[in-house]
Amino acid sequence: MLFTLVRLVVAATAASATASPQLHTKIRAADSPACVNGVAASSGATFPIEDYTQIVPTAQSDSYTINQTWYNSHYISDHYIGGKRGDDGYSAFKCQYNCNALGSSCASFFVYWFNLGTQEEQAKCVLFNATIDQSNYVAAGAGTAVAGGFDRLCTKK
Repeated sequence: MLFTLVRLVVAATAASATASPQLHTKIRAADSPACVNGVAASSGATFPIEDYTQIVPTAQSDSYTINQTWYNSHYISDHYIGGKRGDDGYSAFKCQYNCNALGSSCASFFVYWFNLGTQEEQAKCVLFNATIDQSNYVAAGAGTAVAGGFDRLCTKK
């Protein structure tokens, strides 16, 4: 009997250790759509992004970020992606797969580089449960550059 109990405890511990981690997903607000209508960010490119449209800021800049309040309300997860600034779309291309893996719970993603010009320069992919509106962009500090924000298209190619 004791041997069976020990086996059950060991099996339960092993199962919990190998289970995939759960993401901290938040409920999408009623005023935040799950997708938008628009054109694909890039189609037929070396690194195509066909199921998302790029959301650009109203002011021309490559140093912007997401408003922290909106970010905190809609954040799902973030992922570090190798690559350097000017990687011709590779970072955003890779990020879309992280969002796709979550299905409809991921409505958008935002990619930016940080630690510019250093050995630690890398891209970060942030996933959100709501689409990004241009009004959610704010100026970023020095040392960051943006690949962009991308909203899921309602109709896929």
